[in-house]
Amino acid sequence: MCGIAGTWSPRSERNGADSGIAPRMITEKMVDTLVHRGPDDHGIWVDQGVGFGHRRLKVIDLEGGRQPMSDPDNRVWLVFNGEIYNYQPLRDQLTRLGHSFRTKSDTEVLLYAYLQWGLDSLEHLEGMFAFAVWDRNNHHLHLIRDRLGIKPLFWMHHGNRVYFSSEIKALLQIPGFQPSLNPKGLTYYLSHYQSVMGDETLFQDIYSVEPGTVVTFTDKESHQNPAETLNIHTARYWSLPAIPDHDQEDQGEGYYSAKIRDLLTRSVERQIIADVPLGAYLSGGLDSTILVGLMAELGVKPIKTFSIGFDDSGCNEFAFSQLAAQTSIPIIPKLE
Repeated sequence: MCGIAGTWSPRSERNGADSGIAPRMITEKMVDTLVHRGPDDHGIWVDQGVGFGHRRLKVIDLEGGRQPMSDPDNRVWLVFNGEIYNYQPLRDQLTRLGHSFRTKSDTEVLLYAYLQWGLDSLEHLEGMFAFAVWDRNNHHLHLIRDRLGIKPLFWMHHGNRVYFSSEIKALLQIPGFQPSLNPKGLTYYLSHYQSVMGDETLFQDIYSVEPGTVVTFTDKESHQNPAETLNIHTARYWSLPAIPDHDQEDQGEGYYSAKIRDLLTRSVERQIIADVPLGAYLSGGLDSTILVGLMAELGVKPIKTFSIGFDDSGCNEFAFSQLAAQTSIPIIPKLE
């Protein structure tokens, strides 16, 4: 888990003398609230009214991969929270296309994927992520969230500036912003199983980047309303696909059991890539037991598991978690 934060203003709002001062101060203040998300390192980059900040939890390429990160020409800057599971084959593909890498991190692969394909790079990514891209060539700021919304990302427009962060509490640090309750968000929360729908949050004027979505901020054209200085464009790059008619025929229990096992194994295999020891939460229930069993089957040794128990014997699952920790029995049969 890492934390990202930053700010952006339209060119019409940037003051040459002060453009590096306010963004740095604000970005530092936001990033300071995210230290729990990334205790290993932090970085700040500010230029021409744009500020990016990062708190890092080191998992891949412990010595490299420092953020914010840019290409050698400083055309594109990026801050990223998450993990790109297929970064190694993507790195090989980008190398064949002529890109040279300075680190072994998935962050740099993400950076060069954007340089190679632009926003079409999202079609190549497998992982969980929330990241911001500042493209100096067209003065676009992109905020991007993974397909299922595993990693959080929030933004607000206040005082002719855009602010973004991994957590809302970082946005509450903005000078002059007075947080207030969003009645619409509260209605969603109370009537939809303690969740808020769409891009709304419980705070007025603070929005969530929706899963599978890109929010892009650009300068307003000069001939348009001078009171409006920026464009905000939201585009969904992925939606849950419909099942084709030819795949709706029942294939039988054995087929689905083997298919699920194969998908889970491939998913776990890609998520155990790390330069630090691996661990897992283990409740003793079906899902966590399957994942720990697959980790053992894939050769992760040792596997450190962590469980939570209660004094009430009716709620305590320690016996099940201890049994799972000691056996690592495959739960889903292999395809014969």
